[in-house]
Amino acid sequence: MPRSNRPPERSRDGKRRFSGPPLVLKNPRIDARAYRELEPDDELYGLAAWAYHHAAGLPLPVRRGLLQSLETAWPRPQGDHREGEHRALLAYRAHEAGGSVEEIAEAWSVAPDTARRWIRRTERDVEAEQLEHAETGADVAELRVEVAWSEHGEEPDDPASPLARSRWLCSPPEQLDRRADDLRRFRSLVG
Repeated sequence: MPRSNRPPERSRDGKRRFSGPPLVLKNPRIDARAYRELEPDDELYGLAAWAYHHAAGLPLPVRRGLLQSLETAWPRPQGDHREGEHRALLAYRAHEAGGSVEEIAEAWSVAPDTARRWIRRTERDVEAEQLEHAETGADVAELRVEVAWSEHGEEPDDPASPLARSRWLCSPPEQLDRRADDLRRFRSLVG
């Protein structure tokens, strides 16, 4: 079912969950750890969505502090892919400097197809970052929150918007029913 047609979901405490596409933390450092995609029901999603919408407007020291704190709390995927990504980057750089695929494969004791795959993947990443910088002027060398993927160009709800605040404040039907029952019981006791 498309994300926009799903019924609203509720968290364990009965509050509505956020809606929107998965978010990912982008860290430009070569030795950066890999980060798991956050789904709207993840506890950190609301803060990540806020950073997505508002981090660029914060003063630089505050933005860096926010994003470094997010980086510390952001969940990691099973396993760590940074070694493979680092090798792929080095293979790409060696290839750009004139190294052949066979020489790169021999240096890392991998099949030439693996070296080619590393080089192609890094070429795609470099091209995507250059295109993003050209289109948006975004500084690709800075830690940032991004939409991981979206079929329809969705963005996460902005937690600072009035709609998100009203969703957060509203009580789920079960809680309203419990409160009405409690009031009925109270009135039966006092008169």
